Amino acid sequence: MARLLFTLPRFHTNMWFAVRRLLADGHEVRLLVCVASGGEDHSMLDPVVMGKTPSYEEVEKEVQAFRPDLVIIRNAWAISRRASRAARREGIPRILYNQVPDDVPTGFARRLLLRYKGLPIERFTPVRGLDRRKPKDPYARFLPLPVDVLPHEVLPRQDDRLKVLLVGKLGAERKNQHLLIQKIEEMGAQDRISLTLAGTMPRPDNSHFATIQDMSRRPWIKLAGSVPFLEMGTLYASHDLCILPSFAELRGSSPLEAMAYGAVPMISDQCGSAGDLTHGDDGVIFDPLHMEQAVEWLLKLDSNREELDRMKQSALAKWKRDLSEEAFSRNIRTLLDDFGVA
Repeated sequence: MARLLFTLPRFHTNMWFAVRRLLADGHEVRLLVCVASGGEDHSMLDPVVMGKTPSYEEVEKEVQAFRPDLVIIRNAWAISRRASRAARREGIPRILYNQVPDDVPTGFARRLLLRYKGLPIERFTPVRGLDRRKPKDPYARFLPLPVDVLPHEVLPRQDDRLKVLLVGKLGAERKNQHLLIQKIEEMGAQDRISLTLAGTMPRPDNSHFATIQDMSRRPWIKLAGSVPFLEMGTLYASHDLCILPSFAELRGSSPLEAMAYGAVPMISDQCGSAGDLTHGDDGVIFDPLHMEQAVEWLLKLDSNREELDRMKQSALAKWKRDLSEEAFSRNIRTLLDDFGVA
């Protein structure tokens, strides 16, 4: 089994299932991070918190003490550059992890900048480009981070309305909760939909959150607020669909997480995770500048529950095949083999 060292800004929940699977497969894992937050779950392992600007000697000491077989480098400022240089001096393989789509070329200027910073050029990304006809970046490989099942229950339905979940920072206007709600009402769909809003709570003076609070007083909307990560399974399992109508979302993993519980993902084409879907089969991709596209799909699936069930099964099959911890285990083994790591 391998010893894997990650550099990360923090132990974000999008890495939680990956770490769980790596440990279950017998790998040793160490995370060098800039910060740790109170909402993180460190029950599996404690990240090494180093701040944004640790000295080269501090980082080199961590690399030498752990003796990794592979260093996986997410942009964590000084930690990343210093861990990469320390690994290069020790002859340890390195690879970047970023969220740039796999069809965006690593151009000449970018390669020069990476070399100047002491970072590797080869990378993996969990973001697949939407246009499958475009050539892939020769320096990139698509390797989705896993999402999987947490302990959960399925809450009883109060009525037969379509149950829709939107998970996104409640203070971030680009998450577009307000635009979705407005369009649902403009199209007269509010009597057919039950919408739950969940996400990180902002500061009390956040103007967008004030708007969301006001909108959530509608009888068809529930404001769940900030739900602990380990309790999200029940939320996902109790909804028919999980929608992410955001602008400018590098990844956006909540609809993918919902797929593990059989919910249909609906994702804006401005989210990196849209590239994981096959539109109309295992999910829905829509233009957030034309939010009526999303509402039309909600109405369609509400009126055709057989199609809704078919898409739920297709989403579940897609998750198991491509996005589960089991799939990640196979993908990481291929990565390690390619780097000659036993």
